[in-house]
Amino acid sequence: MVQVRNRLRAVRNPKEHSTYCCQRQAKAMSKKHPGDDDKGAWESLTETVKPLKQTKKLFHEIPKPKRIHVDSKPMIGGERQFVRSDKSLTVGNTDQMDHRTARKFKRGEFRVEGRIDLHGMTLDQAYTALTSFIERSAEAGKRSLLVITGHGLRSETGRGAIREQAPRWLNEPFIRRYILAITQAEPKDGGQGALYVLLRRDRQ
Repeated sequence: MVQVRNRLRAVRNPKEHSTYCCQRQAKAMSKKHPGDDDKGAWESLTETVKPLKQTKKLFHEIPKPKRIHVDSKPMIGGERQFVRSDKSLTVGNTDQMDHRTARKFKRGEFRVEGRIDLHGMTLDQAYTALTSFIERSAEAGKRSLLVITGHGLRSETGRGAIREQAPRWLNEPFIRRYILAITQAEPKDGGQGALYVLLRRDRQ
């Protein structure tokens, strides 16, 4: 209806129709192109915007985790488990045991579960007998042993040959792995002519 009226009006008054058309064209142009005020506002806005600075490092290094020290020698059942020390056995050295166990061991308070008497043997015989005795005792699950070496005094050292060699034999690698500690026996068990030998519980 509006368009029909405008056409009738244009026929009646051509001048008014021309003015109407110019107004519509100007209005359409204003929609397509923003005015100077809009352009100025946009330029003012863009001037205040600053581009983000790119950091040099796109990736950050991940810090290495700190090493946590775990004691692999816990005190369990009177001895340090899972220990395979290369330290040589010495008579009376009980550093690898807790104080209470070491005291009982040195006092001969452990029940002797196996004993061997090397009296009267040659060195070769005593060596074979002692090493075999230790292996058999370990396989049988025994712990507290008594090794009687005898005195058999020698002029050079003042000690018996077997008594002097026994600690060295017990340090042989294939035997050492079974043994936790050795110490001199109490007088009731032979004193200086005998040794207490304590085997490990863990014999892996």
